[in-house]
Amino acid sequence: MDQLFASLDTNQDGKITQSEFVAGRPKDMSESDAANLFKSIDRQNSGSLTKDQLAGGLDALKSSDASAADMLSLEPSPDSTNSKTAAQNQALDVLLSEMQNPSALYQNTYGQYDPEQSGGVSA
Repeated sequence: MDQLFASLDTNQDGKITQSEFVAGRPKDMSESDAANLFKSIDRQNSGSLTKDQLAGGLDALKSSDASAADMLSLEPSPDSTNSKTAAQNQALDVLLSEMQNPSALYQNTYGQYDPEQSGGVSA
């Protein structure tokens, strides 16, 4: 919910106005549907929503109002975040596994490396 709220709160004042809410609606939601959803959530008629009001309102309405479910679809799922992290970790593992240790690098660059030999390099 934090990311959804931050994306809707374009002026970063800690509240979402109706115009911010409508502007951040999903592409397949009409302006009037977004405005009506905002009014349904803004039960105090204050003209703005806090993060808690937004979360509570969308959660309460998601099973009965398709617009609320659409709005919640803008929030990235925890699975997608975990998948991204897993993919990044996997890419890092591949990179690290492909890196050579310093003695192998020395061997590939200068010939056979023998750590037991005091002369250093044997060709």
